[in-house]
Amino acid sequence: MPFTTVKGLSIHYVAGPALDPGRGPGIVFVHGVGGTQEHWRFQVRQLAPRWNALALDLPGHGESQGDGYRTIPEYRDVIRDFLDALGFTRAVLVGHSMGGGIAQSFALTYPDRIAALVLVGTGARLRVHPDVFAAIQRDIAEAGRLISGWAYSQTAMPATVASAAEVLARNRPSVLEGDFRACEAFDLMTEIPTIRTPTLIVCG
Repeated sequence: MPFTTVKGLSIHYVAGPALDPGRGPGIVFVHGVGGTQEHWRFQVRQLAPRWNALALDLPGHGESQGDGYRTIPEYRDVIRDFLDALGFTRAVLVGHSMGGGIAQSFALTYPDRIAALVLVGTGARLRVHPDVFAAIQRDIAEAGRLISGWAYSQTAMPATVASAAEVLARNRPSVLEGDFRACEAFDLMTEIPTIRTPTLIVCG
């Protein structure tokens, strides 16, 4: 799996074998709080034969170096520099949860570099329940169970919810808390009407 350097950090990503900036914008999948590129493995696999599909581990996540960040704009600029490192001038950004906040911030700040947006289970404001921060401070495994329990339907398979909790618990507490601090501070409610980028919104 390839790596590139962004802001002096080794950033891990996955992509199809025919990645080529010359055949169009990159379709960049951006994970949410405490996530990794692994969340997008099926989407990248399906799109890669025809499109420049790729997904990255944000700094401090998965196999990428770093300690994560505490603001959405810092993550947003990682995406900008990531595109530069791979030679893409424009991108379709697909973001889930915190990744959706990153994508919205990118569209507002760098409108000439965005071809389209796909926003999955996200919002223009991402408030965080205080119990989440308290759980992270007490025990990362407890925090994983709390967050995944809230994130999934009561009808979801218990194994699915348990697996999600385990993934969250693999994060360093400081990284997971930093992600949630970034979400807590994120609020584009008054700015979102100015986005003119074609956008698909997915929720459920």
